[in-house]
Amino acid sequence: MANEITQLETTSAIAAEAWSLWRPPPKLSLSEWADRYRILSSESSAEPGQWITVKAPYEKEIMDAISDAGTPRVVVQKASQMGITDCLLNAIGYFVDMDPCPLLMVQPTIELAEAFVTDRFRPMVRDTPRLRGLVAEPRARDSQNTLRRTSFKGGFLALGGANSAASLSGRSVRVAFLDEADRYPLSAGTEGNPVALAIARTTAFWNRKIVIASSPSIKGASHIEREMEHSTQDAPKYRWLAGKGQWRVHQPLDQLGRPITTHGFHLSGLVNPWLDWSNLGIEYARAHKAIEGGDIEPMKAFRNTRLAQLWEDVSEKVEVDLYERREVY
Repeated sequence: MANEITQLETTSAIAAEAWSLWRPPPKLSLSEWADRYRILSSESSAEPGQWITVKAPYEKEIMDAISDAGTPRVVVQKASQMGITDCLLNAIGYFVDMDPCPLLMVQPTIELAEAFVTDRFRPMVRDTPRLRGLVAEPRARDSQNTLRRTSFKGGFLALGGANSAASLSGRSVRVAFLDEADRYPLSAGTEGNPVALAIARTTAFWNRKIVIASSPSIKGASHIEREMEHSTQDAPKYRWLAGKGQWRVHQPLDQLGRPITTHGFHLSGLVNPWLDWSNLGIEYARAHKAIEGGDIEPMKAFRNTRLAQLWEDVSEKVEVDLYERREVY
């Protein structure tokens, strides 16, 4: 009798294990996955430990747009130091774990892309138990698993530099992450626009996902400006700091009255919970004083990196006083 009970328990355990292999993973949004599993590493975070989205609540909708199957493209025009690169890391971890597929991460240069893997991606894998064992260790003699290409079950993470056309071509990917796009050159060598080259790698997938994030640069020469023009152009109300913020869609429809599927977020540093407004005031005063002395660079940096606004050099505009030019009709 005891042997029969033992055999029954063994059979039940085998059946349970087999069912666990076939059972689909729990459906989580990206923000839920991050709150449950992501561990911040000491190498890249001032507050290492468990990820907590509510500390920067504006990140929730951005992350959930990335994991939303009905949103093929997400664009973020952002101030500096807003935590968006960590949101992209969360997204990479999410796809590795929940929805494995070929991934591409593009940085301004191939050297920065390699640093991203060494300083950000590998520490995340090391410190996040959910990802341990899913991502293979790089091996110098293995062409399928190197510093610029990391394998995992069901997919891989390829690294690209906007200054290297070769790194932006090759095998197709389903998800493309483009970080700090306004630091990309206008052309990757002689091959053309690096943003377009990276996006072209996703063409073969019907369920592709494109995520583009950057601080803006000069009006008329900005990659992120062009992407935002065709997005929902969401902007936050400044009550985020009081815990009651929300995103407001500014452009829900295109010129033909169709719903816009590219979700765009304009993220000013004014809602950064780690940035003191008094320091912002000091920065602005110094930048304004520099303009009086003929130096526009501090104000340009303030507009781009603190307010996430495009810089437009008004000094090059021709001023016309229409009132003084009026004539009797």
